[in-house]
Amino acid sequence: MAGKRRRTAKNQGISKKAVFILGLFIALCVIGFAYMRQSGEEVITFSTDSAVATSTDADKTDKTEKDDTAKEREKGHKQPKTVKGRLAIVIDDCGTDMAVLEGLNAVPIDLTYAVMPFKSHTIDSAESGRNAGRKIIVHLPMEPLDVPSSEEIFISSDMGDSKIRATMNELIDQVPYAVGINNHQGSKATADSRVMKAVMSVLKKRDLVFLDSRTNTGSVGEETARAAGVATTRNNLFLDNDTSVNAVKERLRQAARMAVKNGHAVAIGHCRENTLRAIRETVDELTDEGIKFVFVTDLM
Repeated sequence: MAGKRRRTAKNQGISKKAVFILGLFIALCVIGFAYMRQSGEEVITFSTDSAVATSTDADKTDKTEKDDTAKEREKGHKQPKTVKGRLAIVIDDCGTDMAVLEGLNAVPIDLTYAVMPFKSHTIDSAESGRNAGRKIIVHLPMEPLDVPSSEEIFISSDMGDSKIRATMNELIDQVPYAVGINNHQGSKATADSRVMKAVMSVLKKRDLVFLDSRTNTGSVGEETARAAGVATTRNNLFLDNDTSVNAVKERLRQAARMAVKNGHAVAIGHCRENTLRAIRETVDELTDEGIKFVFVTDLM
C-alpha cells in the first residue's frame, strides 16, 4: 500500500513536470511566433515604405526637372529694365535647313517662324519650332510681279475665287501648328483686291492671322484683312537683303530704332546661317537698349 502511494506521488510529480515543460514550450512558441510576426510586419512595412519613398522621390525629381525647365523657358532671355519698344522678328523660308533652324531654336528670345509648304522639312520645321516655343505661320507662296514664281503651287491672280480658296487650304494644311500666314513673294497677288478678299475669306473662316510681308508698297493685304476682320500687321523692313553678318546686324539696329520711335516694329529675316549669327550676337545689345522681343501675333 505504501509502495503504491509512492508510485502515485512519483507519477503526479512527473505529470506536473510534463505540464510545466509543455506549457513552457507553448509559451516559447507563442512568443517566438509573435516576434517573427512583428519582425515580418516591420520588414514588410520597411519594404513598402522604401517603395513608396523611391516612387515619391522619383516623382519629386521628375517634377523638379519639369519645373526647372518651365522656369528656364519662362525666364528665357534677360528682359530690358525699361521697355522702350517691342520688336517682332519673323524668320522666312523655314522648311529646308534644319541645322540653322535648330540654331535659331537656341536663341533665347521670342521668334516667329514662317514655314514654306511642300519642302523637305516642312513638318519637321514646324514641329521643332513649336517644341522650342516659337509661333508658326505659313510662308504662303503668292504670285510675284514680272518674274516667275519660285514655287509650283501658289496663289495667282488668274485664279477664280473658288480656286484661290482651295489652293489656300491646300497650302495651309501642309504646315502644322500654324496660327496664320505671310506672303512669300506675292508682289502681284497682294496688290489685287479681289485676290486678297478671297484669301481673307479663308483666313477668317480658319481663324488665322495675316502678316503682310510688303513685297510691294502697293499691297492691299493689310487693309483687306482689317476689312474682313482678320488680325493683321505689316513688315517694316527686311533684315538680310544684304546677307553679310555686319549688314544684318545694322538692319537689326535699324529695326530697333523703329521700334523705339513707333512703340513696335516687325522685321523679316531668312533661315540662313549669317542671319542666325547676327541675331544671336545682337540680342543682348538691343535688350540693353530697351528692346523687348515679341511674337508677331503680339503686335496684331
